[in-house]
Amino acid sequence: MRVPIFNRGAWLLLVAGFTCAAAPAPGLVKAEFIYDTAPFPSCHAATLAETDAGLVAAFFGGTHERHPDVGIWVSRHVNGRWTPPVEVATGEGFGTNRLPTWNPVLFQPRSGPLFLFYKVGPSPSTWWGMVMTSTNAGQSWSAPRRLPDGLLGPIKNKPVELPNGDFLSPSSSEGPEGWRVHFERSRDGGQTWTATAPLNDGRRIRAIQPSLLLHAEGRLQSLGRTREGRLFEIWSNDGGETWGEMGYLTLPNPNSGTDAVTLRDGRHLLVYNHHPLNKGRKVLNVALARDGRNWEAALVLEHDYTKPDGFAYPAVIQARDGLVHLAYTWNRQRIKHVVLDPAQLVTRLIRDGAWPGETNSLGMEFADLPAGTFLMGDLHGDWDEQPTNAVTISRGFKMAMDEVTLDQFRQFRPGHAGSFNGKATGVSWHDAVAFCQWLSQREGKPYRLPTEAEWEWACRAGTTNRFWSGDTPPADAAPNPWNLRGMHDAVMEWCADWHGPYTPGARTDPVGPATGLCKVVRGDKPDDDSRLKDEPGRTPVDYRRSANRAGLPPAFGIGGRVPGAVVQADVGEDASASETTLPGWHRVGFRIVQAPPPVTSLEPERVPFPRAFVKPPPPANILTQAVDRPYFRKRYLLPVPPDNAPPEAIAAAGLHPAFRKHNHSPALEVCPNGDVLCVIYTSNFEYEPGVSLMATRLRFGADEWDFPEPLFDTPDVNDHAPLLFTDWATGRLWFFWGWPRLTAGAYPFQWMTSDDNGATWSEVRFPQFTTPLGPHSRQPINTAFRAADGALHVASDAERGSSVLWVSRDDGATWEDPGGRTGGRHTTFALLRDGAMLGLGGKSTDLEGYMPQSVSRDGGRTWAVSKSPFPAQAVNQRPSLLRLHSGRLLFAGDFQKRGNLAPPGVTERGCYLAWSDDEGATWRFKKIPGTQPHERAEFQNDPDTLGYSALRQAPNGMIHLITTMNHPCLHFEFNEAWLLADEPETRSEPALRQPTAMSFAPPRDFELKHPDGSRRARWSCALADDGRWLLTGGEQWWLPDLQPEYHVHQWAFGARLGRETRWRADGVKLWERDVAEAGGRAVWTHFWEDGAKRSESAWRGSFAHGPARRWNRAGELVSEMEFHEGRLR
Repeated sequence: MRVPIFNRGAWLLLVAGFTCAAAPAPGLVKAEFIYDTAPFPSCHAATLAETDAGLVAAFFGGTHERHPDVGIWVSRHVNGRWTPPVEVATGEGFGTNRLPTWNPVLFQPRSGPLFLFYKVGPSPSTWWGMVMTSTNAGQSWSAPRRLPDGLLGPIKNKPVELPNGDFLSPSSSEGPEGWRVHFERSRDGGQTWTATAPLNDGRRIRAIQPSLLLHAEGRLQSLGRTREGRLFEIWSNDGGETWGEMGYLTLPNPNSGTDAVTLRDGRHLLVYNHHPLNKGRKVLNVALARDGRNWEAALVLEHDYTKPDGFAYPAVIQARDGLVHLAYTWNRQRIKHVVLDPAQLVTRLIRDGAWPGETNSLGMEFADLPAGTFLMGDLHGDWDEQPTNAVTISRGFKMAMDEVTLDQFRQFRPGHAGSFNGKATGVSWHDAVAFCQWLSQREGKPYRLPTEAEWEWACRAGTTNRFWSGDTPPADAAPNPWNLRGMHDAVMEWCADWHGPYTPGARTDPVGPATGLCKVVRGDKPDDDSRLKDEPGRTPVDYRRSANRAGLPPAFGIGGRVPGAVVQADVGEDASASETTLPGWHRVGFRIVQAPPPVTSLEPERVPFPRAFVKPPPPANILTQAVDRPYFRKRYLLPVPPDNAPPEAIAAAGLHPAFRKHNHSPALEVCPNGDVLCVIYTSNFEYEPGVSLMATRLRFGADEWDFPEPLFDTPDVNDHAPLLFTDWATGRLWFFWGWPRLTAGAYPFQWMTSDDNGATWSEVRFPQFTTPLGPHSRQPINTAFRAADGALHVASDAERGSSVLWVSRDDGATWEDPGGRTGGRHTTFALLRDGAMLGLGGKSTDLEGYMPQSVSRDGGRTWAVSKSPFPAQAVNQRPSLLRLHSGRLLFAGDFQKRGNLAPPGVTERGCYLAWSDDEGATWRFKKIPGTQPHERAEFQNDPDTLGYSALRQAPNGMIHLITTMNHPCLHFEFNEAWLLADEPETRSEPALRQPTAMSFAPPRDFELKHPDGSRRARWSCALADDGRWLLTGGEQWWLPDLQPEYHVHQWAFGARLGRETRWRADGVKLWERDVAEAGGRAVWTHFWEDGAKRSESAWRGSFAHGPARRWNRAGELVSEMEFHEGRLR
């Protein structure tokens, strides 16, 4: 008489761990623990069988796996309840010591006793098989019998009874030959058994613990566990007598046991951990297939990453009433029993090995991601990936399993065309956010972009390696352990956060800084791979790591239409420049999150020093006070290090890790407040992805440049060729620069504006062209100006030996390519009085050995090119042209090319200034004193050079000229009185660098206030005897709570003297510089966030000179070195 096992309608129980907690999942009938308490702390390896009297379960239990006290325990299902577990077998009787038991397997044939197979032995490589039987549904058992040598019995999963009555037992071995699968057959009801040879070599595929599935016409399929991250399969066409070659299913396997059963309706049901990595037993899944290969997701039994031992070793059978019963290990603490109705299971296809998620109205699949804590960042990655910190994601959330596709995005924006591999790309961050808002309104659910921390948490999916797949990236479509695809593919993804330095210390739900230049982009770098040779130790795949951080401005994307063709770009010396794609058609897409946003507060932006403590313009009589005598002064523009210093010297001095040795292509401008601002790229060799922009200020009234700090960085993008322009009519400062190495979507340039002298900046904007876009390089030069009609012209390299003036007639709303190209690269421009445009330049182009001169009288549409009187320039040379306040034209260049080459008749060498009083018809020359040779040792004996120069004039008449390619970069300040003076310069080079002021008139005091009326800043300046206004006395800046923010003990004739200190907002010192003598000896100290010293270095003027020490956050000295005149000893 058959005993009914369960009433289908009586149980709809769902316990913690199942995906759907609010309502039972379709097909789920019951879930329960077989026992609540037991006389053992640990259990594992459950097995089930149905007898005439009901269900029987067995498992091993004891102190822990491999412990000698582990025995085999049995529980029976009687009157709707499981009986307390009873130990039925131990490892006693095999010598003096008790041995552990392992992996019980129950098997109930169609007739005959119930079999219980198990193993005894110290380890899986040395165990042997045992068997015992029961004729009363497991109430009592025969004496155990050891199987003959060469037979192990079923290793984990049940035998099957074939139609001919044979028993086929799935078995495997774990000996020195590796993990190998075999089968054992009994033709006499289990009395005797024979074994096949191993079916795999244990090396190519390391497989154990097979299950057996029955297909039509006597075909058998076996599948099970491997160490290769996927389930194995092997087939037989003759009832298991012979077998084909072993291969893989597409389903993942985290080196964990599985089980499967063929249902009476012909379908096959599989229970397994759908996770590709070895530590992936935190999810347990049920899948169905009709052919054993195309599996469909049916149910998530468990999904809980808080359980350290997870859910494993399932056993599955189908009972006589059609219900499916499962038993499995629950966190090594209990055995769980689950009942399913297979007729009610709802399935979805498993695509690319990813478990399907919840689907929204656009067909997007969403995976459930858990809460948890992980180590964010990478100690061996780029500087912006450090420090690594424990980050907690406090709430689980749903994340799209794929990036938004083009078809999905077009439901929001029908005309969008940008796509890469079927995914919506060329999407700006703003458009991605707008898509989320649209979808939220459409569905009434909260959709948004992931935070950067959520993205890395999701990408890692519980792993700690470089990629979720290990040390090498996975296939693009491969799902990670949390079923997210494409996390390491060629399509980058927007995150919600602004990019900024990581905040040290443990954080919960971080959301990044309050403002910034770029929004975080994850998954790859926007730049191409052509210049990775200049990024030591970096390869293309490094940028696809889980921790890698890139970034782009939020407005970057497909904007207005670009009429006509976009012609190939040219990057001068960089012959590997890639073909230009349509501007904005980049390879950044996005995936979305369904969850409310974190409630964490935004972190304050860390304002770099060149943008901090910027004063408003002084009174006009001070700003325009001109020196009434010849004036010429030389300064070092940059300190050493970083200029021309190797990475170890930059690090030894405690400087910012973004700094690099080659600082070049400078932008220079006088701000409306009289400050002189220099922006220059810092690089290893010009075009690598890590190139960023540093800045330094010569503040109005100061006689020395600030120490430089990083100003702007598009992470993992080559920031190149900065250009500054002050529109004196509006007081607005414009900043242009280019991205010459972007893989796709770069505009000819991008820009920002500042209305407060460079303290704050607008969002980055991108030019929308209304004309065809002709040949060009994405490299502005050193000139911008407004024409008489108000049009703004911006100089840029064109292709090879030519330049172009981009033009906007509506203050940047739209732009034009006028079509014309000059006769030289790096052309520098000035507007002539009659409205014509004069261009002189440029690099690596010449007419009979002289620089080309280009003149346009139609707004840059055409250019007349002729020979200028200036010697041609070449590598590492860029001249400058400027119209002075007096109306004169001023030009700066070198008499010779690098290598000491000059046209016949030019005998002078070095650097010159030339001026014209007749709109360039004639020129007068004056050699510049104090110039220096090329920075590289092989050119030290060549004549001096200006390198890449920039030239501007301040409201007080002072002319500022800066250079690169010297050691270090230089700054010259002079006036027209000196320029026009006939007397030769007789001062020595050291004297040219000495201050000229000796005394002051009475100082004038200045003060700023916060909006609430509290004191913001206080400083003084005075008119010196050399005719310049210079800072004097102390300078203090306060936060609104009157905590100090910045302090200079004393300005002595415009030079800092004594202690200079900058504090963080929390009152901890950021850095401090003790200056013993103006322009002389100093000690510079940086501090960690807790106030402990981070670095300390000695300086003499602009050169590190003396000891330099660094400490880690634990206060341990990690570096102690000695500098001599900027070089490590």
